[in-house]
Amino acid sequence: MSQPVIQRAALPAALFDDAPPPAGLGLRAGQPCFICGVQDRPVPLADLGEYRVHRCPRCRGESVSPLPEPEALSAAYHGFDAGRIGREHFHQYAELAERMLAAELSKAGLRFSDEGHSASFLDYGCGAGHFVRAAGNLGFRSIGVEFDPVSVSEGRKAGLDIREAGSPDRPETLEDETFDAILMFHVLEHVTAPFRTLAALADRLRPGGVLLIEVPDQESLPSLIKRMARLVGMKKREWGYVQPPIHLHGLSRRSFEVVARELGLTLHEMSRVSPLDPRKFPSNREYWRYLRIQQAVYRLARVMRSPGYLFVVLKKESMPRPEADRCLDGRGA
Repeated sequence: MSQPVIQRAALPAALFDDAPPPAGLGLRAGQPCFICGVQDRPVPLADLGEYRVHRCPRCRGESVSPLPEPEALSAAYHGFDAGRIGREHFHQYAELAERMLAAELSKAGLRFSDEGHSASFLDYGCGAGHFVRAAGNLGFRSIGVEFDPVSVSEGRKAGLDIREAGSPDRPETLEDETFDAILMFHVLEHVTAPFRTLAALADRLRPGGVLLIEVPDQESLPSLIKRMARLVGMKKREWGYVQPPIHLHGLSRRSFEVVARELGLTLHEMSRVSPLDPRKFPSNREYWRYLRIQQAVYRLARVMRSPGYLFVVLKKESMPRPEADRCLDGRGA
């Protein structure tokens, strides 16, 4: 039975009262979108103080401008230890991650081993490394890349192959390695240039390989509630899931449709998922202890079938696109 289509709720006009004119965005008309790489004129949405938010008319992705300076990013992440709970409850998180990976990789048609090579897995922005451990338990040659030196050190103590990267935008620490599966679990909204990062990682995929991505859904009910809070003076420095300088972008279903086309990848799966579902978002009671209001919002959103997150699988064709097209229309073997 198919699920009903969720209509995107209209936003009250008052939410846009503080939107700057296009000239005030600090972006040149025709500058490539950070999210989809397509050149277009950005649409102004909101003023967050030192940052402003614009939307790409092509992919409906939303980004801040100007992007934070490296010093501002370092200051913002100082003390922002998103991996602490994952490290303290490592084995529990690894078990949940293993169940999630086993289900999703099987649905994507990925075999864990093949003649000639063992399947390989990369977790890009691996945090505590529980997905790295999970993939290893499933039989993958498993590698993580992380930008937090504390998480890198703790992961290595646990016997994991984790590489430290200086910037989330440049996967140069991987040298010439290629992978059957690459995971970006709540990472894409943090990087300064998502399209550039995705393009670099897509180049690391073997034919038939998959990019597994989970992000907040900027067009979901929880995001709308966050934006409506601005009407009563709350969340003035946020715009839904765009929360600079930590979250720099808000992505939607349309964003991934355009990105897949621009990168020449197949959009294999795209589904709305809830952070309350441990099969899609490994977490425990400790994680939600101080997030009771958010938890209540996500419960409501799940009932309304707009649960808050997107899970996306992008697949690299086993043969070049023109060859695949010829086979599909009967002109090839």
